[in-house]
Amino acid sequence: QKPVAKKAHAIETPLPKAAEPVFVYSLVGAFLFIGLIGVFHHEMWRDELQVWLVGASAHNYGEFLRNMANECTPFGCYFVDFILSRFTDNPVIAQVFHLLLAAGTVYLIARYAPFTKLQKVLVSFSYFLFFEYSLIARGYALTVFFVFLFCTLYQQVKWKNRYIGLSLILFCLANTTGHAVIMALGLLGMMVADYLFAQDVTLRKKYKPMQVVVGAVITLIGIYIAMKWISPPAGNHYSGNWFFGFDQERMARSLRTFWMSLIPIPQLSTLNFWNSNFFYTSTTSSFTFTVLFLLSVGIFLFCTLYYLPKIGVTLFYLAATIGLLLFNYTNNVIFSQFAANHYGFIFVTLIASSWLAPIAKKSAFTIPPLNRLRNTLKVEKNFTYLLTGLFAVNMLAGLIAYYKDYTELFSNIERTGKYIRDSHLDKMPEAGFIDYAVSPTSAFTQQTIYYPDRDTSARYTVSTDNKYTFDMNIVLNRLLNFISRQKDSVLFISTGDYFGIGHEKVIDNIQFRVVASFYGSIVPDEYYILYIAKKFDIDKVMNDPNSFRNSATLDAMLSEAHDLYQNGKTGEAKNILLTIEEKTNGKIPHLHSYLGMIYAKDSMPADAEKEFKMEIGLSLQKEEAFFNLGLLYYNRKEFANAITSWDSTLAINPKNSDAMNNIGVCYLNFDHLQGKAAQYFEKVIQINPDFMQAYYNLLACAQSMNDETILIKYTRILLSKGVSVNDIKARGINLSDALLQKINAQQ
Repeated sequence: QKPVAKKAHAIETPLPKAAEPVFVYSLVGAFLFIGLIGVFHHEMWRDELQVWLVGASAHNYGEFLRNMANECTPFGCYFVDFILSRFTDNPVIAQVFHLLLAAGTVYLIARYAPFTKLQKVLVSFSYFLFFEYSLIARGYALTVFFVFLFCTLYQQVKWKNRYIGLSLILFCLANTTGHAVIMALGLLGMMVADYLFAQDVTLRKKYKPMQVVVGAVITLIGIYIAMKWISPPAGNHYSGNWFFGFDQERMARSLRTFWMSLIPIPQLSTLNFWNSNFFYTSTTSSFTFTVLFLLSVGIFLFCTLYYLPKIGVTLFYLAATIGLLLFNYTNNVIFSQFAANHYGFIFVTLIASSWLAPIAKKSAFTIPPLNRLRNTLKVEKNFTYLLTGLFAVNMLAGLIAYYKDYTELFSNIERTGKYIRDSHLDKMPEAGFIDYAVSPTSAFTQQTIYYPDRDTSARYTVSTDNKYTFDMNIVLNRLLNFISRQKDSVLFISTGDYFGIGHEKVIDNIQFRVVASFYGSIVPDEYYILYIAKKFDIDKVMNDPNSFRNSATLDAMLSEAHDLYQNGKTGEAKNILLTIEEKTNGKIPHLHSYLGMIYAKDSMPADAEKEFKMEIGLSLQKEEAFFNLGLLYYNRKEFANAITSWDSTLAINPKNSDAMNNIGVCYLNFDHLQGKAAQYFEKVIQINPDFMQAYYNLLACAQSMNDETILIKYTRILLSKGVSVNDIKARGINLSDALLQKINAQQ
């Protein structure tokens, strides 16, 4: 009797088993405990608070949608903050929520990821998952959660409506961030490719093609909705913010984000460590960049080789990685920011691909030469070592960032906002400049702020080009008009002394007085000065004898005189100063220097020299007087005396970069001592790396001395600061094609 033939069944790759609960809950518990300490030591910065304010300042859902109109990003995270703000006006709830969401991500990794226990610990505390997408409350935490939720549920092959459920996750994923749209597309491609090209026919037998088609449609609808939110409306600040040409330097800079995502170790030597990289500085050699580039290419190819038997995973890894790199290259905002929270998704793609590789089905076709290469390189075995190493480097970076954030002030926004509230300054009308940096203080004051750069009032930044200007004269005029319309004093919040106010100054009958300032934070441009501004009647003050006995009022009168001088009203300024001199003993700081400046402008050099020397003799503002005396001698072509005066300036303040630069100009243009001049210019940029004129002066010295090395060095620095070749040539610097080739070769 013949044996009965049994029906053959496809053999499925065993799915990874869930980790034991003790390990899972220990890891999640440790993450939550350490994370909570970090959250309560992390001061939210403007991007976190912008998301919060868009939701918190809306009274209803309709107003929330109107607030979202100019954000140009998917609404997922904003909607979450809108819901959270219904319970409290304290933004710390957003921080706690994001930490809990990140802890949920860690739970998925700890319980379901096909990694070793060591790898799970390392990746959970990695720079991006632990710091960027956990302690910093942005929509990125949602993106990461949905990516890994997809990975978790992808291994549930017995799920009845598998592709519908997975596509709903991708729908949600696409509506979290712009980067998530790219990743959602990549995961959709992987899901479809895995279904169509798997050697194992189980999926195709169990799930009808229509379910895959419906799932794809759901995902594409989600992507369409996300793109509608991302697309800027007419007049938005982000309109036309794309670059589709080819630029070699831009391409090189964008490609660097690949290895920066794998090796995100920040600089330890600076307070502003955030978004820095230990291997990426202005002094990094081209050799180092070349080595890191080749290393990253090797890692990229090795990972691709590992994923290759699973065509779906390979498609996702290539599509998402290349898509993210192209996003960084083409989007001007992303490119200019060069921020870790953007290129970190390259690392997230690596994690997701490595998670999906053991789960996805093996492809029905292979490439024999590549299979032999995989065997030669022992890819299956060595990939584990590579992944562990990359996770370990990222964990080191994560712990460094956590420590720096714990020990240093991350942002001054909270400190500034709470000072305004606790000092009851929030009872005044408020104005602020620059809008994007000042607006987040309203998260702590709940007050609307007038922004003269956009000529609008709101609690958050409205990114529209309507009325937008960065012309400081227009900004100042709008600010003065706003203050003059108020019945009483105004609180003016500024990120810097843009109008030369100093401690106190009168500008067009508006008196500004500093009440507090906040400096020193990890975010380098979130420094704040608080001014009380009110109307100042100079005629009334000048006719009041008591004004000349009040130092603050005297300072305001001097400030008014200096402002009149700067606006060409030297006669009015002179009358104020002479009246002050008559009514006082004349020992008032700035008085004689300001008179000297007026005499110099009125072509009365002898009187000007007398006033400057009187300021010096009375030991008042000697640094200012010596500097102005140097300018007087320079204009009289008495260059030796000018140098002597500026040397005296430096003796008082060795960091006066203007005086130092002026001495260099004298040596360069009149004594023709290019080498000595260059020494001064180099000292200038050591003191102030953003003193652009000093770089141009150094190039002029190098050109005069035919020193190609210096030309290349400082041209490269200027280019890295965003200066174009044409801008440099316009300064009289001859950059030949051969020299430019050498400069580009060192980039």
